[in-house]
Amino acid sequence: MRKLSLGRASHWRLGLILPNPDSEDKHTRDERNISRSQLDPMVDSGGKSIEDPAASLSGYDDAIQQDPSWLAHIAIVVSLSKARHMEAYVSNLTRQANPRASVALRDYFSNMDNAEDEIDSSLTEMRRLVVLGSEPFKLQMGNLQTWMSAALMEEKTSTDGFEDVVERPLKTAVCKRAMKILKKLTSNALALVNSYEEKVQINQ
Repeated sequence: MRKLSLGRASHWRLGLILPNPDSEDKHTRDERNISRSQLDPMVDSGGKSIEDPAASLSGYDDAIQQDPSWLAHIAIVVSLSKARHMEAYVSNLTRQANPRASVALRDYFSNMDNAEDEIDSSLTEMRRLVVLGSEPFKLQMGNLQTWMSAALMEEKTSTDGFEDVVERPLKTAVCKRAMKILKKLTSNALALVNSYEEKVQINQ
């Protein structure tokens, strides 16, 4: 689908900020250079999601804070970055696995590959959103919501195979640490996507 031009007036009418070329570069750097220290603020120290998902991105500049599309965009980037980080982290734990845990890990990696593909598809769609409120835009938002919901479901079921695995450090690391945080991040990203879509609808 060919990308349509976005009018600055329509963004201001919706209360959104259309970045100028300089700020566009800044946003691109925000997406590309998310560091590990920026991945965890979306959940508190106990692994609970922050009640207001937007508050989880409070470390970003005002342009992002005031633009719900960029809040959703960066939240998806964070979710994808964390998913990849967690999969690499769990890969380093596989040598601890007994035969039953090895089967659970195979299922885990299969689910996580699917989740990453769906989040990546969401990010690609978010990068090429067309005219706000248009039929193509509504289709794109539907795709975003479907993919992020599917990714969250894949993450939630990725640890089902561990139900019959004995409680050991490997199970704790995967189920109670890594995935608990990742599911909260993806849930927050989905909430911000839904919030953006609702705000666009309200302002049409």
